Amino acid sequence: MPVYMILSWIFIIAGLVCTVVVLALQWRAWRRFRHVSFGLLTISSIAVLINQVLMAIPYMYTLDATALASLMALAAIPFAHALVLGVWGTWSLFRVYGRVVEENGRLRETLEGGGRGEG
Repeated sequence: MPVYMILSWIFIIAGLVCTVVVLALQWRAWRRFRHVSFGLLTISSIAVLINQVLMAIPYMYTLDATALASLMALAAIPFAHALVLGVWGTWSLFRVYGRVVEENGRLRETLEGGGRGEG
């Protein structure tokens, strides 16, 4: 097997493993916190996984040009969903994290002010 094929398989497998690990972390976070951002990110990772599996098919089977073009068009669907849901989920997560940090700052000011007799 040529070196480029070995490297291709390493990249495919590493990408799949990474996606599964991230998916597991997101799923656990969603089950624990039930926040929409983790749900969106979980669905996005599932779409990425589907896309990766579809994109690996040409490495396992020989396809003619028509089948390959159809496969690429099919793989574009979960890819587009992954992009949109990934950005939306990340934005949602950052937004809620910002709120937590702001609330923590307000709480800290209240507690520090109360400890000195202020407030």
